[in-house]
Amino acid sequence: MTAMRILIVEDEAKIRASTKRALVEEGFNVVEAEEGETGLHLAATEEFDLIILDVMLPLRDGWSVVKALREKGKQVPVLFLSARASNSEKANGLTK
Repeated sequence: MTAMRILIVEDEAKIRASTKRALVEEGFNVVEAEEGETGLHLAATEEFDLIILDVMLPLRDGWSVVKALREKGKQVPVLFLSARASNSEKANGLTK
């Protein structure tokens, strides 16, 4: 059986590394990107079972990454990472 492929798009190196380490230890195949443009390119050109996506990223924010993916017909599930806690931000993530 092939391991699930997960893309982590997170600009904070410590968060990205600890998330990757935990997932790899559980047997997942993890690819990482540290900014939105690279994350979008990877997600648009490769197949992933899940994307873990920070909202506040350099070059392109997480919201626009998901919007572009959906416009390309990519329906991969996305888990958002965010320090933002407002209800409107949470609702925005649910509509993606």
